[in-house]
This record gives sequence, C-alpha cells and structure tokens, in this order.
Amino acid sequence: MKFTLALKGAIATAFPKPSFLAFLLLLLATSALWAVPPAFAGPTAKPIPAQNVMAETPRTFVVNGSFTGQDLTYSASQADGRDLPDWMSFSPSTGTFKMLAPAAAVGELFHFRVTARGADGLTASSTFYLMVGDNWPDCRIDASTDRLGKIIHCAGDTVTLRGASHNDQYRWTGPSGFASTEQEPRVTVPGLYVLSTGDAACPNRAIVEVMNLNDCAEDPDNNNIPVALIRADRLTGGSPLTINFDATTSNDVDGDVLQYVWLWEGGSATGPKPSITFPQGSHEVILLVTDDTGARSTDRVYVNGFPPPTYASFWLEAECARIGDNWVAEDSDNAAGGTYVKALRTSTSSAPADSPENHIRFVVRDAREGAFRLFARVDAPDGFSDSYYVRVNEGPWYAWKSGLVRGMGFQWNEMLQQLNLVGGTNTIDIAYRESNTRIDKLFLTATTDRPGGLGGTDYSCTAPNEPPVAVASVNRTVGTAPLAVTFDGTASSDLDGKIVSYDWTWAGGSARGIQPTVTLSAGSYAVTLTVTDDGGLQDSDVVNVQVDAAQAPPADGDYWLEAECAAVGNRWTTSSSSNASGGKYVVAQSDNSMSVAPADLDENRVRFTVSAASAGTFKLFARINAPSNTQDSYWVRLNGGEWYKWNSRIIQSSGFQWNQLPITLALKAGGNTIDFAFREPGTQLDKLYLTGKGSLPTGFGAAADNCGESSPAGAIEAECALLSTGWSQQYSSGAAGGSYMVFMGDRHLDEPAATDVGQELRYEVVTTEAGPYHLFMRVDAPDPSRNSVWVKVDNQPWMKFWRETTGDQLLTTGFEWRKVNHDGTARSIELGVGYHTIRVANREPGTKVDKLMLTTADAAPSGYGPEAANCGSTTSQALNSTMSSLSATPTGVSTTGLAGAPIVDVFPNPAVDQLTLELNSDYTGTVDLIVYDLHGRRVQEQVLEKDSDHLTANLTIGSLPSGMYQVRVIEGDRSTTESFIRR
Repeated sequence: MKFTLALKGAIATAFPKPSFLAFLLLLLATSALWAVPPAFAGPTAKPIPAQNVMAETPRTFVVNGSFTGQDLTYSASQADGRDLPDWMSFSPSTGTFKMLAPAAAVGELFHFRVTARGADGLTASSTFYLMVGDNWPDCRIDASTDRLGKIIHCAGDTVTLRGASHNDQYRWTGPSGFASTEQEPRVTVPGLYVLSTGDAACPNRAIVEVMNLNDCAEDPDNNNIPVALIRADRLTGGSPLTINFDATTSNDVDGDVLQYVWLWEGGSATGPKPSITFPQGSHEVILLVTDDTGARSTDRVYVNGFPPPTYASFWLEAECARIGDNWVAEDSDNAAGGTYVKALRTSTSSAPADSPENHIRFVVRDAREGAFRLFARVDAPDGFSDSYYVRVNEGPWYAWKSGLVRGMGFQWNEMLQQLNLVGGTNTIDIAYRESNTRIDKLFLTATTDRPGGLGGTDYSCTAPNEPPVAVASVNRTVGTAPLAVTFDGTASSDLDGKIVSYDWTWAGGSARGIQPTVTLSAGSYAVTLTVTDDGGLQDSDVVNVQVDAAQAPPADGDYWLEAECAAVGNRWTTSSSSNASGGKYVVAQSDNSMSVAPADLDENRVRFTVSAASAGTFKLFARINAPSNTQDSYWVRLNGGEWYKWNSRIIQSSGFQWNQLPITLALKAGGNTIDFAFREPGTQLDKLYLTGKGSLPTGFGAAADNCGESSPAGAIEAECALLSTGWSQQYSSGAAGGSYMVFMGDRHLDEPAATDVGQELRYEVVTTEAGPYHLFMRVDAPDPSRNSVWVKVDNQPWMKFWRETTGDQLLTTGFEWRKVNHDGTARSIELGVGYHTIRVANREPGTKVDKLMLTTADAAPSGYGPEAANCGSTTSQALNSTMSSLSATPTGVSTTGLAGAPIVDVFPNPAVDQLTLELNSDYTGTVDLIVYDLHGRRVQEQVLEKDSDHLTANLTIGSLPSGMYQVRVIEGDRSTTESFIRR
C-alpha cells in the first residue's frame, strides 16, 4: 500500500502594529483548513427504536437516517435470517419499509435486521422490534402513556413503565424473566418490555424499549428539555418528492440528544438525517427528539408535492427499445430512423415463454393515467407474417392477429384493444407470434390524433449508448495465505442502461458476479473487473491484492489473530467498528445452527491458520461482542476435529469483551487450523489470543500476527505544520529532528470551537487505501498540568488526549510514543482514500509535541519512529501594498526544497471575473484544479492535461460570492494550495 504525505509550510510574518493587511495575511496563512474535503469511511449504524404499528393500516417506515456513509444500499430480513413477512416490502435503494399488516398478525412481535453496505463493501447493521396492534375499543392497550424515553444510566438505576389497558389488567414481561401485574412497574434492566391484558379474547399487545447509556450520569435536578430543529434541502417540488432532512442542529443544553423520530400521516422515520419520499399532496412532518433523561420536544414543517408533469402522446422507435435475442434489427431506407426490428421465431398457439429474449420492451415515462390507443408502423409481407402479442405492465397478453395491412411495406395500423396506462412509468412488451413481421415504430396516444408518414421524434433515441463505468474494490488488499477476499463491483454504473455482466480475471483465475468471494494463495494479484452494459459496451477497472506467505511463529509462542484477517466464509460479514481491534469484526448476521454444527463448508466458518507452532496445550481467548443471550455462542474446532459447542461463559450485553474457551487446545507441531462456525446469528467475533502461559488479555490486545505487513508508517514532524498559530518551536536533543512544538499561552480545557483556529497545529496527509488507521504521538507530558492536547482528524469528533488507554493519566519520562485516544478510550480512525487533515489544539500549555505517525498497525513505534517526510519549502501568495508575492518557510526548516517542487501563482489577486493560474513543475499528466470556499465546500473544478513544465489555466469566478477562496492543484499524489479573494 502506498502512503504519501503532503506537507506545506506556514507563513510567518511580523507586523509592527495591527493592520488590515496583517489580518488578510493571517487569513491566507490559515486558509488550509478550508481546503480539505471530508473523509469517506465505512458505514455506521445507530439504534432503530422499537415500533408499534396498527393492523390493516398502510404504513411507511424509513430507516436510512439511522445510517451514515457514502452511496449506501440496504438489505432487510428478520433477525433470524428469515424473509420479511409477505405483508411487508423493503426498498434496497432508499431503506424504506412499506407494510400493511393483516388482522391475523395482531399481537405478534417481529425482530428485524437492516444492513447498510457502502461502495467500499463495508457494512453496518441495526436491529429493531415491531409489534402489530389494533385500535379495537374493547381491546386497547398502551405501554408508554407518558411518551417519555426510558433510560438507564448505570447499574442499579430504575425507570418506571407506565401502561394503560381497556380492562385495567396488566401482564408485563421483559428481559431476565421479568414479569409484573402492576400498571406502573419499576425496572432496572434495559431491553424490550411487552404489555398484554391477560384477556384471551384480546390478542392486542404493546411494547416499550428501555435504553442503557451505561454512563452513570445523574439526571439534573431541573432538566432542560431538548430543542428540536428541522432543516431540509427543500419543502416543495414535483411528486414523488424526495426531501433530505437534517436534525443535527437540534440540541440539549444540559445533555445530549439521543433519539430522532420523524412522523407524518401514514409513516415514520428514524435518525438525524433521513431521506424521505412523499406522494403528491401536503404533508405535516413532525420531528420528535429525546434527550438523555427521556425528555422530548418537537418541531414541525409542511411539505408539498406537486403533481408530476404527464403526457398524452408518445413516439417510440423499435430499435431504441430493449430488443430480445430472438429479434434482429435491420436497416431500411423506408423505416423511420433507418432501422426496423423483425421477429425470428413463431409461436401462434400462445405467447412465447416470458423471457427477455422473446420480447421487445418499450418504457413509457410520465404518462397520463387512462386509456391509450396504440398504433404500430409495421411491414407485414403476407398472411404468415402479420401478427404479434402485446401487453402492458406485464399484464395478460393480447394477440394482435387481425387488421394489419399486408404486402404494402411499412404502414400505420391501429390495434383494436386499448391499453390502460397507470400514471407515471409503464412498460409495453411486444412478443413474436409470426416470424418476419417487421415493426418500425409505435405511436401511443390518449388523444384523437392519428399518425402519418414517418411519425414524430422518439427523443430517447437521440443519444448514442454510453459505455458503463467499472469501479472495482475488494474488502482486503493485503493478508496472509490462504486469504479469502470478496470483490465488489456494486459501485459500477451505467447512466443510460444497466450492467448485465461482471467478470473478474487475474493470472491463473477468474470469477463472475457483482460480489464474488474467492480464496487466494500467496502472491501478488492484479484483478481486472470488466463490466458489460445492455448495449454491449464494456469498461474495466483493476484492484490489487497482496497475499503474503504464512509468517514465522512469534518468538514468545503466543498468537494474536484478527478475525477479519482469517479466511472468512461468504455467509459471514466483515463490519466496521471503532470498538473493534483493527476497526473490524466478523459476524454471521442471519444464520443459525443450534443443535449441530452447520455443514462443513468454507462459507459457514471463519478459519484461522497458525503456522510453525510448537506442540503443546494452549488456552484460547476470544474477543466477542455478544449482544444478548440469543447471540452468544459458536461452534469451535481444531484441525478439522470434533466441533465444540461454546455456549457458556461468554459475557453478554457489554460490548467487545475477552472470553476464555472452556476447554484447552492441543496444538501439533507445525501448521494448525482453528475454525469458528456460526451457532446463533449476530454474535460478533473480533480477535483471538492463543497462548500457552498467558492470561486473560485486556483492551485490544497486542498487534495481530495474521494480517501481513501493515501499511507504511506515515510520520510527521511536529514542526512541519501547515498552521502553527500560537505554538513555538523549541530545540532538544531528545526530540526527533532536534526540535518539537509547545504552546506557551493559557489553558483551553473546553473543546475547540469550529471557528477557533488560533491555538492549533495542522497537518495534511494523503492515504491511497481506505480502512482503519491508528494515530500515535510522540509527546513529553511531565506532570498532570502539562499532559494534554485536543486532537481531531477531518470532520470526526475532537479527542481529549490526556489519558493512557488504561485510564491512567498520561505521564511520560521525556519524549515517548502514545496512542491518541479519547478520554482513555482507544479508537481506530476510519479513513477513505485521499487528503486528510490532522489538527492538534492546545489544552494544557507546556505539553510538548514532537512527532505524529498515522498507520494501519495498532502498535506504537519505538525510538524516534520512522523517518518523517522532508518539511520542504512553500511559497505562498499574500497581499502587500502592491499585491506582490511573499514567501516564507517554517522556522528551522531547510529552504532548499525538493527538486521539481511545484510553484503555483494566481493573479490578479483580488480578482473580479477571471483568475489566472500558472503552474510550474516537473510533473506531466492529469492535473485537478479544485476551488473551495470558506467552509471547505467544492464550488468549482477543472481537469486539465499538463504535457510540459508549464501550465496556464483561466478560472471564471464572476458567479462566486465575494470572499476568500482556495484553489487546490493536484498532480498525481502531490498537492499545492493557493488562496485568493473574489472582490
């Protein structure tokens, strides 16, 4: 894996007194903060609250707001892997349930799982319960009459459930065998509670969920309710109207907003940023937010979906339809557009098999609802080639076998049977009945118009077929043999059609399908994905995989084995979590095999390989997240032997925890395999520790032995900051490179504000592979008053770095490496490919920062760490009295620079309508020019070809608002940024 650092100097200018010029120069020097686009990471999931729905009442439920990530698609099933009930449908593209529960389902409790998958193949899942109820007057029941959130903060806390029923009879059940007949019982265990009446004639039940924060916070004596605030990208538009809502500005002055629920007539949604599609009409949308005490508040908006435009007539060329293989397109000067389509086969007794090769399919969009007349321009040579089958929207076939003009070339013919179209999109299929019947064009109309001549224009034919775009990815690009990898082509696309095949090839192997899983032996692989669209055009993309040979055994005889680096079967999913070692874990989401181990197939297991082991008895510890007592077991075996049912002594409901296998394993000398097979769905496996003499591990454990080489370390000298406002460079023989950075002003214990950049060090890095990273910092923290800084990566939350990962205060003897964490909690950082910004802000002055290292290896470097990239020199445009060029270099940094380092000039500056950019460098090839505003948003972009040392580009900026901007120049893996002012 390639890892590149892009480091730039900061302008250091002194002024004898404050001036507007000084202010502008400060803005220019600090403007790097606006240039970094947001990072891309794997999807994340938030809990989906339990749902109560009414039988025989249509309901829409949108869950996409409970997930974050780029280009997500969704899947849903029952939590045990069964299909959704037949009264429920789910949209993979929008994350939307449509349901109409029957009366027979009243009182039934369902448990569903929703999984989001990003374009990078990473997934995240969330589950929720749903109870079907009814509003029968003599069978009413309510499990939450106060409508408050039910929250437990700490072990021993209690919350009150408040129920109501038509007969004042109460039968509560819940976790850990809970049962009560009180109307308002108090409970201490989080989970789902079910209320029924005990009346056999009333099957109605209701549910309420008790959440567990596990933060041991005390509720304030006078809690302030949260404030719900709705933002939306629009509130009106043509229907169906899709609106992206945003509730992230909702707040709670004395706590946190925990839950977001959106309500409108006939539907609901969850999460802070759902995307919801509304039908035509006016809809009141209510946002209900819940804080960490259970208090709630609302906000509301009205949205209006206007009727979509509809059309009453359509011209449709046959050659522009989807043509099946049993038809052929041929040229003719007498055909409209020069081409017609004829049938190659005959099927007079009945319509041919309902298969695409037998049809011509026309798609009609934005149609008016109602009856349409169909005219077809047909050449029927004789009485044996003068008929078709026709249908609309995959309904019954109509045999059009009379009334076609014969023997007179292409003529317009009207079908006697009218077609009833729905409003919006429709399909019209024509299947062969007699071969050699030639169809040229259709005219579909709800008017009294009749066609003539060659007819009108089919605008769907005006554009030629565009080739598809292949985008290949793989869940793992490096690992140890045998390496199971899943290729992913889901990000591939075809703007004017669809992709019909995905073919993967590499030296010595191949696979087919959109997401195939294969096992690779040791070697380097360049895997080519070739996609083919429905017009026969192709595109290719390449992804590289490095598979290392099995490594030598560790010196201490102990093995640390990451689950995602094992051979993971394709019925398991690799998911991301900052709480998992290495940022990932594996889980069988929907499969179970309770009484016996599943079939002995690769797809059903996770196989760990231990090479060159010494013979002996070993203890096995597994880091597992067992969410409940129905998600806490595996089948385990050694070297293909008998399966052991591990269904006891696994910690539940506590996140990832180390657990000891109740039996020991007798390893043989040499190679061994350890298999984990699913027993219950949803049990998450993170890491194994195999030891002869060791004891129960803590935290993430040590670095894994089975993941191959980690990515090269990206080391950054602290003094090479893009921005170093308020920090001072000092010198010490104990510092890497002989110097370090230290802040000498006042303490700043509060989290830095978004606009406060006056006490920051700022660095820019470039990653060329997505995945979890770990950030290490070489610091000198001599005492509790000089041992903390704030750290932020891209737009992720600030980390308060003042503790060891053990929870102790961060204290060092001189400069020492420490893993950056938040308040003692270790974190991996999900980063996508591209540019990223690391920010280090003052918290306690006197804390000395020497060096940073970003790496995929979860192990601290030693000594001075890897060699850092040269700080280089940077020339920046600034304003003086005549807008002349100034250059500056960080203190103590060589000014010789790198050979061929790019020089970028922008002028005039300020500019009004046109900005000229001149680039001088030794690079040739594609150059990206990206303009960002003050908020880091892309406002303009160009892609140019540079074929010499010099490039001149003109940027039209007259449409931009007045203000400060930055233009980033990207040459391969090198980036240079310049600021300018639009007057």
